[in-house]
Amino acid sequence: MSNSVNKSFDLIAAFNLFKSYSQKRQHAKANFIAELIGCQIFVGSKSIVTYEVRVTKRYHKRTVTAVLDDMNYKIVSFHYQSNYSLADNRKHTYTIITFTPAEGY
Repeated sequence: MSNSVNKSFDLIAAFNLFKSYSQKRQHAKANFIAELIGCQIFVGSKSIVTYEVRVTKRYHKRTVTAVLDDMNYKIVSFHYQSNYSLADNRKHTYTIITFTPAEGY
């Protein structure tokens, strides 16, 4: 038995969770997991687990925590970043997270 922890992002489990959230009309959770899926597909063979990930919307920490708990991950860091557009005087806020596998998984 190995002590190594699987640090790969499980796209199949994430997609199944997305479908479950969508059926239950949990839109914030569905949107967040969809963004994580998109990030993983974008980086390809490298896993997003243990790396800083920026998603395009501002999500409540409890939403992020709930989704990551459902996938057996835990938050390492969580913060927001805002960008200001000088052209149209608007502010856009992103959620930036880092997560790792939960202990025992």
